[in-house]
Amino acid sequence: MKIKRFLAPSMREALKAVRTEQGPEAVILSNRKVGDYVEVIAALDYDEALIQQAVKRSGPSETQVAPPVPEPATERPEVADELVEEDEVHVLLSEKARQGEVTNRRSEQTLITELDLPATPGIHELREQLTMLGDLLHEQVCGDRWTSRSNTDPLATQLLRNLTRLGVGSDIAKMLQERVAASEAGIRHPWRDAVDALSDGLITAAPDLLDHGGIAAFVGPTGVGKTTTIAKLASQYALRHGARDIALVSMDGYRIGAREQLFTFGRIINASVFEVESPIALRRLLDGLDAYRLVLIDTAGISQRDARLAEMLDGLSNQSRPVDLYLTLAATGDEQLLDEIVRCYQQVSVKAAAITKIDEASRLGAPLSVLLRHQLPLAYIANGQCVPDDLSAADGRKLWLINQALSYAKAPEFEPDEQQLARLFGEKELVNG
Repeated sequence: MKIKRFLAPSMREALKAVRTEQGPEAVILSNRKVGDYVEVIAALDYDEALIQQAVKRSGPSETQVAPPVPEPATERPEVADELVEEDEVHVLLSEKARQGEVTNRRSEQTLITELDLPATPGIHELREQLTMLGDLLHEQVCGDRWTSRSNTDPLATQLLRNLTRLGVGSDIAKMLQERVAASEAGIRHPWRDAVDALSDGLITAAPDLLDHGGIAAFVGPTGVGKTTTIAKLASQYALRHGARDIALVSMDGYRIGAREQLFTFGRIINASVFEVESPIALRRLLDGLDAYRLVLIDTAGISQRDARLAEMLDGLSNQSRPVDLYLTLAATGDEQLLDEIVRCYQQVSVKAAAITKIDEASRLGAPLSVLLRHQLPLAYIANGQCVPDDLSAADGRKLWLINQALSYAKAPEFEPDEQQLARLFGEKELVNG
């Protein structure tokens, strides 16, 4: 079955186009008003029995989908107006208008789009074809809107292009672009203003653990560097205040060698090391650690989708002595994964984040986007495996982190193409913004 879509200024011209293209044997499947135009869907080789067979094969759940009723390709009164987007008309005609193939006379503005379907389609195949057509139309609409925005506001689109190259999420990029547009300085120095807005939006936490001690549990998935981060913190605290006031607690009974690693660090810096199996055992242990100014708890790595996560977080946050939770995130994770981790771990109050593996990441836009989106303070930055050197308090290294992100983004493979930008920023609200 051959299906074509006709878009014409009137029903008369649409039917004329149907007869010209498909002949007198064509049948009308549907018609409607689209803005100032009439849309007609017509078909050749129409076989209602095939449609009925496809309906029966699809089962009871598909019976509500009725096949189109054929109508002869003859003239009929124009249909009533319907609430449809006029943008669709402009997008479909824009290419021909740019090529000079559409004149000011409405009678010549007839657009014909061919839809190739299988000879014996079933309901599922029809749906797949229509879905594919919708995706193509949406992609075309986004592309035209992005092109239009590039022509009318090149500074804004270049700013979005640069932020995308950093790896910043599309929502964060739009937010930063809007802040720049609202500032007078952004008109003269848009990129510098966007980097400043990115830096200003990143919240940092004071390094209370290194200055004043406290009880802190480092939480996060497996392999993000919780144990190594604790070792670095303990080592730096020992250099400042001595190791006598440090207690290291291991709750990681799942990862092989995790406890041995923490005990080894403890022996190296001459700090006390303890191990517990559960939050109840941790409660009893903490009650007996009053003499220690700094207590660092190494928790088991639990996936954000693990059913045990809520129980562990609840147990840590309901201790007789307050325990600050630090969410450890690897900079190597992609944005969707990091965002999911933050959302799941924020079931309880997380004080701040520690970003690890900065040196292993290809770009830093993903962790920066997640921190900004959730307004999660950043406490510590880990940029290597060396203990204790490769750990810094974030409040004094924020500009360094932004510069690292800019440096990483210079790689040519991160240059976004126009199709990617159209998908990210070609939505209607961006144009209207």
